Amino acid sequence: MSEIRRTLSFSLVRDPKNLSKKPIEKHRFIYDASDMAVMHGNWHILAEMGGTAGVAASLRTRQKEGLYSDEVKKGDFAKRRETFGTNVIAKPPLKTFWEHCWENLQDPMLIILSIAGAISIVLGFIESPGSGWIEGCAILIAVVLVTVVASVNNMQQELAFRQLEDSVEEPQCFVIRDGERYRVGESKVVVGDLVQLRAGDSVPADGIIVAYEGGAACDESKMTGESDNIKKDFKHPFLLSGTEVTQGELTMIAVAVGPNSSYGRIMTSLIKPPEDTPLQEKLERVATLIGYLGGIVAILLFLVLTIWWAIDVADDGKDVASELHEVLDFFIIAVTVVVVAVPEGLPLAVTLSLAYSMAQMKEDNNLVRVLAACETMGNATCVCSDKTGTLTLNQMTVTEGWLAGTQYISAAPDVSDNKSDRRVLREEVIRAVIVNSQAGEEHNEETGQKTWVGSQTELALIRWLIKFGIDYEVERRRPEHEVQKNYPFDSKKKNSSIILKAPASAQGGAKYRRYYKGAAEQIFGRSNRVMDTKFAEKSLEEDRKEVLDTIDRMTRSGLRTIGFAYCDYDDIAADPDDPTSLADPEEADNLVFIGCVGIKDPLRPESRDSVRACQRAGIIVRMVTGDHLETAKFIARECGILTSPDHEAMTGEEFRKLMTHQEEAEEVIPRLRVLARSKPEDKATLVNWLKDHGHVVSATGDGTNDAPALKAADVGLAMNSGTTVAKSAAEIVILDDNFASIVKAVMWGRSVFDNIRKFVQFQLTVNVVALLITLIGAFTKFTNPLKAVQLLWVNLIMDTMAALALGTEKPTLSLLDRRPYSKDAPLISQIMWRNILSQSVLQLVALLVILYAGFDIWDVEKKSIRHFTLVFNAFVFLQIFNEINSRKVNLEKNVFKGFFANHMFASIILITVFFQALMVQLFGDFAETEGLNAVEWFSTIGIGALSLPWGFATRFIHVDAEDGMITIPKDTFKGANLDKSEDDAARMPHADSNV
Repeated sequence: MSEIRRTLSFSLVRDPKNLSKKPIEKHRFIYDASDMAVMHGNWHILAEMGGTAGVAASLRTRQKEGLYSDEVKKGDFAKRRETFGTNVIAKPPLKTFWEHCWENLQDPMLIILSIAGAISIVLGFIESPGSGWIEGCAILIAVVLVTVVASVNNMQQELAFRQLEDSVEEPQCFVIRDGERYRVGESKVVVGDLVQLRAGDSVPADGIIVAYEGGAACDESKMTGESDNIKKDFKHPFLLSGTEVTQGELTMIAVAVGPNSSYGRIMTSLIKPPEDTPLQEKLERVATLIGYLGGIVAILLFLVLTIWWAIDVADDGKDVASELHEVLDFFIIAVTVVVVAVPEGLPLAVTLSLAYSMAQMKEDNNLVRVLAACETMGNATCVCSDKTGTLTLNQMTVTEGWLAGTQYISAAPDVSDNKSDRRVLREEVIRAVIVNSQAGEEHNEETGQKTWVGSQTELALIRWLIKFGIDYEVERRRPEHEVQKNYPFDSKKKNSSIILKAPASAQGGAKYRRYYKGAAEQIFGRSNRVMDTKFAEKSLEEDRKEVLDTIDRMTRSGLRTIGFAYCDYDDIAADPDDPTSLADPEEADNLVFIGCVGIKDPLRPESRDSVRACQRAGIIVRMVTGDHLETAKFIARECGILTSPDHEAMTGEEFRKLMTHQEEAEEVIPRLRVLARSKPEDKATLVNWLKDHGHVVSATGDGTNDAPALKAADVGLAMNSGTTVAKSAAEIVILDDNFASIVKAVMWGRSVFDNIRKFVQFQLTVNVVALLITLIGAFTKFTNPLKAVQLLWVNLIMDTMAALALGTEKPTLSLLDRRPYSKDAPLISQIMWRNILSQSVLQLVALLVILYAGFDIWDVEKKSIRHFTLVFNAFVFLQIFNEINSRKVNLEKNVFKGFFANHMFASIILITVFFQALMVQLFGDFAETEGLNAVEWFSTIGIGALSLPWGFATRFIHVDAEDGMITIPKDTFKGANLDKSEDDAARMPHADSNV
């Protein structure tokens, strides 16, 4: 660093007022983005820059108020973005159409076909200059068409996923600008911003700490590989973008953003294409196997045709050289058979179905972050769900309470009285509720309005006091309410607390008072005194039973109970690491209990039907909550989770003891339905136990401490209102925090699985029939009944277009009427084998009749182009009608149900018929066809239509419809009413309108 810039930096620190005198347009930043990147993490360079104060001054910002008003009022940070970059990591550019074409042309089979087509053109032109070149040219045109269609599909897939990525809701964070707190998207953070972070937040940029509370720590494992949380204070001030705050609260100055930040530099170098999902990998293996079988058939076909050719040439005494073009034709048809046999449409169908489902799931409030989660969710066997906000509305209201020896039943306690005899109570409640709170109103940069943010429990408590005329903003600004130390809510301790200077009325001349707010029975359990009706401290023994009965009564009626208490300290030493802050005092068990309130959080109207829908689908719903056991049991009964005396409900403490006795756990946990007063590690332990016992587990979560459970689950479901850490650990984000959306995710997952099965069923039938009819024709000296261009056309419409048609079927409520499939369930079920084999038999019989007797039936020349056109047309229409059959792969009888609701399917059928007519009537030279008359058209279409009644009849052949499904113990859903509700359809996805 130059001496001049160092001198300038120190001069700004000495006289920071100079910064505000010159407008931002005329300001020249001393350091640039590269300087900031070099400084970050290097103590020596930070010191050379004048420490944190020097960096702040050089970035034209302040350590408490943030950016100056001239920038904030204009809302224009262009100069900063020009100098230091934007907080956006650029994505790799999409491939062009020509790049996709070039990639697709690398297919060995297409290369071989192209070479063979070129040779065919040359030989054909030599043999017959007028028309001999047409067949070879037609093959090349077909190759071009296949390449173009595949490239367009690949472009659409890539664009669809990019649009899905772009549609992901941007994480938000809080910044201080000109002394005001703003909620902004992470991409709006600029170098110089003061960023406020708390446990659960993701660090949006590289930064340097200017303030911290509550023993701040970060998880830097993603960036450094260090598994332990890293302490953050003035001795460890550097924060890395992409890491997560796990403890405490802190404020930092952003010094590097976007590609200039630590996370940005790593991500820019690690851009890679998405990995295949398990189902895609399974289908790739199936496709490879079918391709090998097709290769064997092609070799056999070429050998048989060549042998017949050699015999004919020898018998007729023909010149071998002049007849070699036929061998080339045999080679072309053999290669074409391989092209048709390889079902490249299988992975395409998966991709299309997943992309389509992801887009639709977002409309149903499921934001899919990991592609494989779509298919996995469909076969989930257990959901470990939170209670608050997921099964309940998270619209909390204080409805009753017990304060200072007085019960308030069915009415919120009134603490507005400011008379001297009640002022003590009023002040203590204000400190315990309003000052000891992180909730409040914040500026929203997009709307320009103030919005309520924070825990719904804390907001309910604040609204309770606002209702009685208490101004929470005024109370927080009072000098005597200046927080000396803050301890945010700890999910393990079930409370939050603050330390204030003790009021003058404190007994024994105490210097500090610590206020607690949290789980009522735990706060009360740590108390030995209570505030009485005269608002003085006394022993709680005479009130113990009354308070415990009050808490028990409120929890049994489904209320969340929150208790308040305080304790005094004569003195607290300074923090040795930060003399300006207090050290952490010992946790006291001699609290003074102020009182408790009951907060009502109504059950979501759709929760009961949604839980029942899961149970009907064979999915066990378990509630895992931090609430009181009796509150959790009340809600669990209301929504139908706890339906039998045989079901278990226990606390986290009981669960942890249970896990030390494995034999007992084996007997109890399958019956466990409610886990209350649980710690985050309890949820992770439960998830892992269930997975080890064969379950496919999905788990919900919204807090930082839920991350281990979300990661451990097969599908982690994060609530949109949750922390960035929770969302990062999850595969799916539930945008409306609603349990009903989880049911929709199950439906879409099952729909994806069924749609793939539909295409596999259809594709295998096409392949079996195409390979066999070609091989049988060769063995019986009918050469090749289906020509190369015709097979390529079939490959085009039956792979690409069928993938679009069958891969975009919408879910129906009937998907919830079956049990989940096990992880090792076969991809092709017994029902599918029945349908594939029966349709293959029908199609082969019909085509062989046309091949061996069609010339007599329609009075055409045997083995003529017209004769083979009849075979080709009947073959295509057999596939078209069987495509309709393939819409159902379970026990459904009516294949037309919902047919017209899927506009994509109907459109593709019509497009296929239209182009088939063109192939037959107009593209004769190209497709080696001859136009058919009306009788021939109707008769071949009629033969194709036989597929429908034949398919209907074969659906009565009994097979094991539950092949591959999991087995559920008899009493798993004992007491649950699994009949469909009249309201079910209204509460399921919009996609069910066709049911």
